[in-house]
Amino acid sequence: MKRICKECGEEKEIEEFVKDKTCKYGYAWDCKECRSLHERKYRQDNKEEIAIRRKCRYQKNKEYVKRYGEKYRINNKAEINKRQRTYNRKARKDLKRVYVKDQIKKMGVENKDITPQMIELKRELMLFHRLLKEVSNGINGGGIQGTTANT
Repeated sequence: MKRICKECGEEKEIEEFVKDKTCKYGYAWDCKECRSLHERKYRQDNKEEIAIRRKCRYQKNKEYVKRYGEKYRINNKAEINKRQRTYNRKARKDLKRVYVKDQIKKMGVENKDITPQMIELKRELMLFHRLLKEVSNGINGGGIQGTTANT
């Protein structure tokens, strides 16, 4: 079954519309794509209002939100740990700001004393050490990797 989106005017399959019991045929008048664009624009245009509503809702339901979070963490511990490990590996590989900052903290520097320049210098130093390690492994492994010896 097909339907015409009232927003973009295109004829689309019924599966491309959101189900809505209040509408005549049981599906919304705009397609999922148009609705998504509309909602994104609304959120962008009303950021402050949405933030205030979200904050009020949190304040009214603070205890429920805390209990829900605790319950979720208990029931999904393995999945959360897996996601965290994946994030940490990627942060370490890409030398993300958070990872570099943690490395500086491990050196005994207070969080308030860490500057953006310090983070960038530490990142450059870590990149240099990685490059040095690659070159050293290439030399110790019988030559620089990726080259062939013609004798």
